[in-house]
Amino acid sequence: MKHDRDQETACTHRSATKKEHSVISVDMGVQLGCAKSINDLLMTAYDVLEVHRTLVRKHSILHRDMSFFNILMYPEWSSWPDIKDLGYYKDHPALIDEVLSGKPTDPDHRMTRCLLIDLDNGAMIYDDPDATQDELGFRTGTPMYIARAEAAGEVISEAYTSIYRRMPLLSGKTLALYVAAHGEDRYNRYNDNKSTFHGGIPPYPGIEDGDFDQGLGEYADSLTFYHRPEYDVESVYWTLFSVLIRIIPKDAEFAGNAQQYLAENWELLSRHTIVKRPKWDSRSPILQINKMSYICPLFAKSMHDVALMLLKMSAQVAPSYALMPHLPPHDDHLHEAMQRLILDYLVTHLDNPIPLTGELRETGQPTQQVAAVDNYRPPEEKKSTVTSSKRRRAEEESAQAQTSLTGSQRESQNRPSVQLRRSDRLLSKNEPLAMVPPPLPALFAPPPDQDGPAEADEAPAPKRRR
Repeated sequence: MKHDRDQETACTHRSATKKEHSVISVDMGVQLGCAKSINDLLMTAYDVLEVHRTLVRKHSILHRDMSFFNILMYPEWSSWPDIKDLGYYKDHPALIDEVLSGKPTDPDHRMTRCLLIDLDNGAMIYDDPDATQDELGFRTGTPMYIARAEAAGEVISEAYTSIYRRMPLLSGKTLALYVAAHGEDRYNRYNDNKSTFHGGIPPYPGIEDGDFDQGLGEYADSLTFYHRPEYDVESVYWTLFSVLIRIIPKDAEFAGNAQQYLAENWELLSRHTIVKRPKWDSRSPILQINKMSYICPLFAKSMHDVALMLLKMSAQVAPSYALMPHLPPHDDHLHEAMQRLILDYLVTHLDNPIPLTGELRETGQPTQQVAAVDNYRPPEEKKSTVTSSKRRRAEEESAQAQTSLTGSQRESQNRPSVQLRRSDRLLSKNEPLAMVPPPLPALFAPPPDQDGPAEADEAPAPKRRR
């Protein structure tokens, strides 16, 4: 028998009173920390994403509380009722065991490696857009694992969230196994061309210097928040990150400062709370790590490739896709990106699963800052390092630069921010959640359509005025 957790752990920010329920589950599983190998853990994560995207696309259900507590592995399925008689797996995509084997499996005999529980915070995607918008507008989730936008209750628009990455591409044996299991059409459906990122178009083509930061923030404020499928995927990322940094490989060898790095990152995760319109998410520095030298000390030396995979995942999860004027056309685009990265790792390490002890490292408390202090402080806590004399000199140089500007340049600098608008209606049950917005304002005019494979993996960073 399973009881709902206290509201301190699973929070729902809404006016209605949350009711307590008891649910009896005839299926059982164990927590992710009990994984016997890294491969087992990642295979479970792959199937979690496949199950979740199937719930969204085929059954119009959003879980909305994906977390360490609600994802179990090594499931023990009950024999009553016979699961084959219920038709659960009819026309459902292949799961990880079938993908890695390279051989098709009878859908009636497919068994997932995960058990997804606790759907009491879940929501249906109704045919009535108003009903769906009302239900998905509430902030629901477990504080440590909730998506950033879900915790904020608004579309996020921090600077790092506007750096987009293209859909990861597969090659060699990984690509062959993917195509054998899912088909070439599914693979090509999610790939990008030269103009797109996850099929969407970034929000800054045509934005002039100085207009980006303020214009994008006002644009984000004009959007109505609702729970998007990719927010559940971000919760899976936080869950996976929290487990991967604590698992212990057998015969593990850690760097001397590994425990300190673990304590610092665990503090960023554990201190995260769901508050009313937060200005800063304590976990943001984790998503902004972009160097292997910063992330490798978290892991045992044998987990170098795990650290690399997690770094690539961070780059895919960090962007705010809801900001795109042309949204990704497939609402399971982030599922696909995460699964491709997991599959690539599994194929490469199929014969090297890295056995685990089945225990988790103690997180401890940080005693000193190992990484750059400014990267771990909320903006309002940062102290200026500019002396008063330097500040006066900077102000004098700025004033001198202003007097040298022409009239048109001053007018351009003082131009009021552009008001950006977009329709926010939710689509019906039979339409994809990734909405197709109305015609764009001239500011967001997309570049000319360019077919062909993508050349650059990362969107060029927008120009900002110094």
